Amino acid sequence: MAEALPRSRMTIPYITLRHGEEPSEELAPTAQLVVRPGRLGIRYLWESREDRDVRGVLWARIPQQLDRDGRPVGAPRWAYVHPVRQRRCMLLQRCQVCGGRADRTDAGYLYLAQAPEGVTGLLRPEMFEGHETAQPPVCAVHAQEAVKRCPPLVEGHVVLRAAETRLHGVLGTRYFLHSSGAVMEVPGQDDTSAEAVPYRDAEAIRWVLATSLVRKLRGITITDLGELL
Repeated sequence: MAEALPRSRMTIPYITLRHGEEPSEELAPTAQLVVRPGRLGIRYLWESREDRDVRGVLWARIPQQLDRDGRPVGAPRWAYVHPVRQRRCMLLQRCQVCGGRADRTDAGYLYLAQAPEGVTGLLRPEMFEGHETAQPPVCAVHAQEAVKRCPPLVEGHVVLRAAETRLHGVLGTRYFLHSSGAVMEVPGQDDTSAEAVPYRDAEAIRWVLATSLVRKLRGITITDLGELL
């Protein structure tokens, strides 16, 4: 079994959440969320334009800890991504590791994906048509590092070019209006099995507090890391 590089030798990805970026009690969703007029989903008690994305979906408020150059600082919380930085990289298709330009050719943007479980033999592009991902693209340099340091990719990965990368929906926490009149989380939600809520599902998505933007990839070409540099 391949082993990931020790974390002390890793580049901390731009989208990774840092210690010190945890929301205060005042910023906790349960302290801020109320129902919209007409019971048309959730909103913040005091809301600004920046709280919603280009499709009108409400996003989690998480503070950022940045240096003078706008780079994240603080010890990494490896298992988590920062909603604002993930959203920026996915929306603008920037590299999730450095925040710079993602690699792009005539065949499309460069994305990394986990190899499908239980699949043996040659991987074919059609296996990944319509692939939904919350992982932003990467640049050629950091693609090389990612497959060596990211545990899920170390176990097996595929390097994709996607000619079409449409905004699909969001990952996040679902809420409902309790009989008491309070906005409450839908019970039994599990981050490990969460499915994207598509933008086209207007009824469901208005009750979601988004934490990650999801794109759907089409026009897939499978490539090799050796061809990138």
